[in-house]
Amino acid sequence: GIAPYFRELIRQEAQDILKNYKKDDGSAYDLYQDGLTIHTTLDKKMQEYAEAGMREHMAALQSQYEKAYGNYAPWKRSSILKPSLEKLPYYQKLVKDSLSPEAIEDSLNIKRKRKIFDWNTDERTQQISVKDSLSHYLSLLNCGFVALDPQTGGVLAYIGGIDFENFKYDHVSQSERMVGSTFKPFVYTTALEQGMDPCTYYDGDQQIYYFNNKEWSPANAGGEGEDLSYSLKGALSNSINTVAVKVIIDVGIQKVINQARSMGIDTKLPKVPSLALGTAQIKMRNLASAYTSFVNGGKPMKPFYITKIVDRTGKTVAEFTPEVPEKAVMSNVTRQTMIEMMRGTVREGTATRLRYTYKLKNDIAGKTGTTQDNKDGWFVGITPYMVAVSWVGNDDYRIGFSSTGLGAGANSALPIYAKFMQQLNKDTTYTKLTKQRFKSPSAEVASALDCAPIVKDSTSQVRRFFESIFNGEEENYRTKVYLDDDGNVLRTEEQALPQEEEEAEEENTSGGFFSFLKRKKKNDED
Repeated sequence: GIAPYFRELIRQEAQDILKNYKKDDGSAYDLYQDGLTIHTTLDKKMQEYAEAGMREHMAALQSQYEKAYGNYAPWKRSSILKPSLEKLPYYQKLVKDSLSPEAIEDSLNIKRKRKIFDWNTDERTQQISVKDSLSHYLSLLNCGFVALDPQTGGVLAYIGGIDFENFKYDHVSQSERMVGSTFKPFVYTTALEQGMDPCTYYDGDQQIYYFNNKEWSPANAGGEGEDLSYSLKGALSNSINTVAVKVIIDVGIQKVINQARSMGIDTKLPKVPSLALGTAQIKMRNLASAYTSFVNGGKPMKPFYITKIVDRTGKTVAEFTPEVPEKAVMSNVTRQTMIEMMRGTVREGTATRLRYTYKLKNDIAGKTGTTQDNKDGWFVGITPYMVAVSWVGNDDYRIGFSSTGLGAGANSALPIYAKFMQQLNKDTTYTKLTKQRFKSPSAEVASALDCAPIVKDSTSQVRRFFESIFNGEEENYRTKVYLDDDGNVLRTEEQALPQEEEEAEEENTSGGFFSFLKRKKKNDED
């Protein structure tokens, strides 16, 4: 049936609610026997569109994912498969029955009729061994999607996973995953709230950070950023990691944590510089709730599911309204500025495929996210009347995408949102939702954002020029930043790159056709 994850959530929530109410005779309500009708915020047609878009995209992505790994798929490796097999009750029973390792292996490879989920067939029963069945399930990507009305927090569409029958774990309400660059808006919101000008420029150069007795040197996807400077808008829309880290250090990690908390993020947020890149593990519904503040006057709305419960006679047992925060958690100037910056993500940044691939003309602000080793892909889409979050990844955190090109949020998670919006655009029922545009920013905000998002940075080029004169050859340096336990800068120094890193740096950053041939030759050799 439709919305199985949402229905399970409602079942649990309704049972908790009914504990606080009694029937006229003083007895407790029975959710299954008393003919109760539960009214929810879910929009049936929107749910159908979301599920159809999810199925279409995930089936295609799964095929690409498996093809990219080929014979080197991690779910076929003994190092991943064996520990998972040993956790199975079936395996533990074989061990308990004192079977030899050889007999256990034989038993695990016996093919029997088993129910499995497979995008390639509607047939749920297949002849398959325990071992192959487990390997199959380890190969499957999962996903989550939730769309909220930002003015009420009402849940409009809700997908907790690819198939409720086989995957009961709800990735919207239960799962906590690293959120990648979808955390960056909290960093930039904090910077703006602290008075930073959105036209403040940061160079995109990679730095080395010494924090908690460890070195860490975050880079940008594809080596982007060297010899360029970014305004806050340019850095956010292009998801420049090196700048996000510099900003969180400048404004203070604790202040960013405080801002995220005020916006409704209630999971643990590590007080480390890498927080800027989304190393915190956050629930999807929590993330969606926080983003509602950008289109609800700076007030984050908690997800809202049940509007009322009615008994079989038509009597209202319980009725609920959204909880509206009293105070905004950011100024209106900051809120408008952030919307404009995230609109830039769709116009000219990491989410441009909404326009060019999916031909969406809606007024959308958004943020993509990809976590380390391509384990998670994220997208948050914002329109004046809706905030939606999509996530894609493997349930087993040991397994990620084989490449950033495939696993990046723009490729893995964004299409679920895009296909959903395409269907809404075709349905005139949702014209108000799809045609609504963001209000034009105030003159103050428009003026503050009136600068180039990216400019050529001559500083590092000049430095390398003089180094080549005085040293006889060009030598690459990186700034090393020493931080205290709170992430405050103690001192900085220039550190020469080791020879092998320098060669890699030159290969990644040098341009031109001959450098392309050089990289291609090396890749062919590898």
